[in-house]
Amino acid sequence: MNEVASIWTTKEIITAVIATGIVSAVASWVVDLIKSWYGRKKAAQYGAMRSAVALERYAVSCWHIFIMGEGEFERHRDVTSVRLPPAPDLPADVDWKAIDASLADDILSFSNSSNVSEALAEFSEVWEQNPFDFHDAAKERGLEALKLAGRIRKHYRMKSHNDFDRLWKDFRK
Repeated sequence: MNEVASIWTTKEIITAVIATGIVSAVASWVVDLIKSWYGRKKAAQYGAMRSAVALERYAVSCWHIFIMGEGEFERHRDVTSVRLPPAPDLPADVDWKAIDASLADDILSFSNSSNVSEALAEFSEVWEQNPFDFHDAAKERGLEALKLAGRIRKHYRMKSHNDFDRLWKDFRK
């Protein structure tokens, strides 16, 4: 009787099983790595978009205070005391670790700078009888908000909106 020779030896079968397991594990790890990177990138874009919109909304509020103060001064040669708008509400659902660290720092610190401007304007009004500092602070903070929103949009390649051309013009005069 002729014996049929085995195509695979036990050693070769074990080697093939181990190699298949290693390849499968590496492939799974690479897929998970890509999914994680892509998810983090999307989380950063989402957080950046939400932050830019909040800063632009704040800039519009500052612009409103600024132009109303200009109009009031032109008409009455006086300006009433106002307050800066509340610092922008930053979205709570943002993964701040996903956003570029420098931008995240500037975004998260923006409200502190706005609070300092508010305090200085209030000091000027109370102790120096100068109500104009609120309007100057609104101009300064609004411009800073637009600049930061622009940096965020540029960094994450988001479209800038032309709706803010008037704000840029008024804040820069």
